[in-house]
Amino acid sequence: MCNQTVHKETCSYCNHVSPVKDYIEANNTYILDCEQCGWHYCNEPNCSQCEAQADKIALRELGVFCREEAFLKIAQLKLELSRISRGSPSVFSNLFVRKKLERIFMDYIHLTGTSFSKGAFYQIMLESVYLRYLNISASLRSGVRVSAQLPASL
Repeated sequence: MCNQTVHKETCSYCNHVSPVKDYIEANNTYILDCEQCGWHYCNEPNCSQCEAQADKIALRELGVFCREEAFLKIAQLKLELSRISRGSPSVFSNLFVRKKLERIFMDYIHLTGTSFSKGAFYQIMLESVYLRYLNISASLRSGVRVSAQLPASL
């Protein structure tokens, strides 16, 4: 009689609990293919299934379907972050800014891992969005005026 534990994880797409394959407890890696919605998750760095899935999400959530559209979206995110950093500090604007930052971060996440996210320049642009996001978030938490803390190069 074999006492094999079946590991299960919650699908991040539909919240259905599904069994995982190739679970390695030491570094918590596994492959999840959701039984309900077909969502795929794994830790492989160049998984074509994960990449295709990221492309679908970028199209559905952001309307981004190619590299050019992705660059335009990144530029838009950078512009929004610049506008936030120049804003006036008040309780109302901080609540508004936090909501905007949440959306910007989700847009950033949707732009990572896609088939058009390969390349050094794309990665540098994404990294600059992320760093600016982190700086603005940190300044909001500390109560310091956002524009006083950010270097102009970001």
